[in-house]
Amino acid sequence: MLKQGQMLLLVLVFLLFFLLLVLLLMLSLLLFLLLLLLLWFLLLLLLLFCCCNCCCCCCFCCCCCCWCYCCCCCCCCLEVVVVVVVVLLLLVVAAIVVVVIVIVVVAISVVYVVAVVAVVAVVVVAVAVGLVVVAVVVAVVVVVVVVVVVVVCLVLLLVVFLL
Repeated sequence: MLKQGQMLLLVLVFLLFFLLLVLLLMLSLLLFLLLLLLLWFLLLLLLLFCCCNCCCCCCFCCCCCCWCYCCCCCCCCLEVVVVVVVVLLLLVVAAIVVVVIVIVVVAISVVYVVAVVAVVAVVVVAVAVGLVVVAVVVAVVVVVVVVVVVVVCLVLLLVVFLL
């Protein structure tokens, strides 16, 4: 027969895993922000190198080159456009990854909340009626279903990261 301390321990374990999922969500958002910062730094770095390493004359843009002391025109306008497009595409991919992570974490969280409520309700009712075996079987089945859902969601996350 499950005692009150054992029931409390079961609920605490489920809540701890729920907090770990929230932590995963926060870490994924932090990863996205770091990626965004890195991409902007890369864009600025490429723009600086683009304008400092060319010594050609054209009529589109003019800047003072780092390697020669004359005022020369940088033919890097097309390169800047390509860099901006690549950075924007990387940001879109990063945003899609973060959205998938958020959806998976929310799905796992909802499954765990429902599992906690179902396990607590069924176990309390079964113990009150005196059907301890039914309570244990229901708790085990719910835990197995939740573990399967978590594994499927984590495999989905792995596939997204590998793509």
